[in-house]
Amino acid sequence: TKFFSALNDLTLNPASIELRSNALASAQDLVSAIGTTYNTIADLQSEADSRLRLEIESVNTITQEIADLNVRISTSEGGGQVAADERDRRDALLEQLSEKIDVDTIELSDGSINVTLPTGLALVTGSVSRALETTTGPSFAGGSAPPSLDGGILNSVVFNYGTTAARADVDLTSTL
Repeated sequence: TKFFSALNDLTLNPASIELRSNALASAQDLVSAIGTTYNTIADLQSEADSRLRLEIESVNTITQEIADLNVRISTSEGGGQVAADERDRRDALLEQLSEKIDVDTIELSDGSINVTLPTGLALVTGSVSRALETTTGPSFAGGSAPPSLDGGILNSVVFNYGTTAARADVDLTSTL
């Protein structure tokens, strides 16, 4: 508003060197403030991207550990042994995972579990874990941001079913 005030003063007396200098100084202050704001927003975006990458890595680590435990549980229990420690560890991992994203589980007859998103998209199927990844170029760019998932830390899901060379993305957020 200091800038607009200086411009307004200048319109009343455009010949005044002092008012011109004041308007120029106010314009420079405004440009500086805009630059500072831009840099702050860029830093916040970078921090958010970094945090999201860490959360996705954490989810991937947890789902891989669950898949590994599924193998140990099904092998042990298939051989007639009890896999109580492995089941306890898997339950703790499921608790950690559910704090990050909303998931459903189904226990199979061999003692392994499948972990899915509420829509059925599998994150863990027996011994196989599907790794999630982040991108800074979302499929909803140019449109509105996706609505929030009711999961936890992670708030949107885009599934890539193409290859690296020919990406084919589906924004699953609204279906979740």
